[in-house]
Amino acid sequence: QVHCLNCPEPECSSVATPGQVKELVEEKLFALYDRLLLQSSLDLMADVVYCPRPSCQTPVMQDPSCTMGICSQCNYAFCTLCQMTYHGVSPCKVTAGEQP
Repeated sequence: QVHCLNCPEPECSSVATPGQVKELVEEKLFALYDRLLLQSSLDLMADVVYCPRPSCQTPVMQDPSCTMGICSQCNYAFCTLCQMTYHGVSPCKVTAGEQP
């Protein structure tokens, strides 16, 4: 859990801030922590999906009134229900209740 890094001292109940973590660890490790913190926060947002291309995985804001997602990084247009190439007016084989 990257959102709740407790102090390692048994009697202490403090939670470390990102600034404190940055002061205590190497730059590479903090970059990893920061990336995981961002991903964890995005995962909690209902309107964020990820580009399904394995080489990309960029977060994409999802329009709730549309099943098409367009990745701003690689420009891949995909169906937010089945994660396949966007199929336009053709009905998706995956219904909203069966999302992967």
